[in-house]
Amino acid sequence: MANPEHLEILKQSVGEWNKWREEHPDVLPDLRGANLAGANLSEADLTGADLAGAYFRGATSPGRTSPGRISRGRISKGRTSAGRT
Repeated sequence: MANPEHLEILKQSVGEWNKWREEHPDVLPDLRGANLAGANLSEADLTGADLAGAYFRGATSPGRTSPGRISRGRISKGRTSAGRT
């Protein structure tokens, strides 16, 4: 189950979420099983977030400022197996 504090911050706004991430760089967000349907996540920094079982129907994916890939429920920055970021 998602950490209620993490989920509440993300629901406030992407700006508040990214600010919180900058202030807490060592925290790996726990969004397991979160209902993120319809959420605008295009600018959200979800690097390292545990997204296992999260529901994303209709949500926009991160990508412009926080490129990454989902692997085992986590988004990580870096190269994919195809050598692209």
